[in-house]
Amino acid sequence: MGDSDYNSNVVLEQGGNVLRIKSGAAIIVDAGGAIEGDAGQAADPGAITDNTGGAASTTFAAITAGSSYAQADITAIKNALAEIAAQLNAHRTALINAGIVA
Repeated sequence: MGDSDYNSNVVLEQGGNVLRIKSGAAIIVDAGGAIEGDAGQAADPGAITDNTGGAASTTFAAITAGSSYAQADITAIKNALAEIAAQLNAHRTALINAGIVA
């Protein structure tokens, strides 16, 4: 029986080695559930500690090139680093909550 014989968006292909999730279908992992491979979950690398003193924002400020930098340029760099730390930590939390990392 070929794949076209199935009336489902989730198909265990012939031979049983591939589970195909077609467009419109989803895998839902309930709270407490996990998707694991033979190696188990990846270890949590730990959160990034943000000591930049910058203010996280989803927009990086332009930094003017030159031989010396104004305080505003340094503040923009600190804010950009703070946002990178905030975004990475948010992704880390999402991976932990999804059970992808322990």
